[in-house]
Amino acid sequence: MSEERRRHLRAELIAGTCRPGAPRFPGLLESANRYGLRCPECQSIAVATAGRDASHLHECLPYVGVCPIHRVPYRLVHPCSTYEALCVTEGPNRARQNSLTFGTRSWELARNGVELDIRERTIQLLTERGYLNRESNKLSVDKLCLDFSKMYSDGFEDCRLTEIAKGAETAQRICRALRRKDGAAVHPVLLVLMHWFLEESQGYQVAITAAKVKHRVEKVTQSIRNAKRNEWRVFRLANPELSRTSLHRKKYLLWTWLHRNDNEWLCRNLPKPLVSCGKRMSEALPPAILDVLGKACMASSGRDDEPPPKRSAYQLRMRLGLSESIFNQLRGSPSKVDWMDAEVRSREELVHERIAWAIRKLRRQEELVSNNSIARIAKLRRKTVADFIAAHAELAKNK
Repeated sequence: MSEERRRHLRAELIAGTCRPGAPRFPGLLESANRYGLRCPECQSIAVATAGRDASHLHECLPYVGVCPIHRVPYRLVHPCSTYEALCVTEGPNRARQNSLTFGTRSWELARNGVELDIRERTIQLLTERGYLNRESNKLSVDKLCLDFSKMYSDGFEDCRLTEIAKGAETAQRICRALRRKDGAAVHPVLLVLMHWFLEESQGYQVAITAAKVKHRVEKVTQSIRNAKRNEWRVFRLANPELSRTSLHRKKYLLWTWLHRNDNEWLCRNLPKPLVSCGKRMSEALPPAILDVLGKACMASSGRDDEPPPKRSAYQLRMRLGLSESIFNQLRGSPSKVDWMDAEVRSREELVHERIAWAIRKLRRQEELVSNNSIARIAKLRRKTVADFIAAHAELAKNK
């Protein structure tokens, strides 16, 4: 980002009065709490030299699951990073190599990013590889997106980074941010992916003719215009559900011709623009993310010699290590599955489970079953136990 934006972001972080305007990924694709991840080798060195454990910079880098210094996987030492650890699974050799290279490049950027000016270097590589024409300032979007997706087709060990890299418009979104004149911020993860791709890319060469034919509207005859209009009508009738943006993408050449030569007619024959209702619609979660959440949130009854654990929405969020905003997005997602409702228990359900467990344990040990003994075993207040048993006794009496 530009120096002005960097100073503004630093001031927002120090003041803590509002949410910083830094680039972010959507929902559960964002890498969040990484405090609980440690490299065993770095941890041993820190204890030997400083006498205590410490969280290093490279351990906080997003989507990095292997130490770029010692090449060993990170270890989960605190449950706040449970979700971060579960998103990283051992994959094929190519995916593991991609993850190692990404971690090394992210570590280099974190240490030397300002001095290397990686942003300007990436724009220069776009030109050198033939994807960006400096004279016309045109970008070969289709070829760039195709080559970019092929580069990362084997994925990474972190399923979230795989989802980000394989996005159809990821490369286009990166270049759009890089070329903005106001110096818009670019997510460092995207910058690492693009810079890495361009350094290893073979490039793209396009034959450019010296003579450029200038388009002249006055030479377009009415018969040609009518033929183009009819082609557009046929396409609209065959695809009535497409939005303006989708029509533009699928019939780019026809749309461009009409825009240049018959723009007034084109505007009258476009679908109505989509109007936002003020609330962003939730998107379906990728299958890889759902698989991770399903493994993390499977309801567990706990050990038989301990009372049933608390299973509130707060406890579930703490176990996953997710922020409140992201957890609320997860609960409102259309991809939410039954495991979340099965995992969360109300206070009444928790009291019922603990009292029933305590009674079974007291009877098994042949001890006296009373309100005091139940409260002691179930780790509940005596008044809570007494109120619960009285309410159930009254309910049974009425029946």
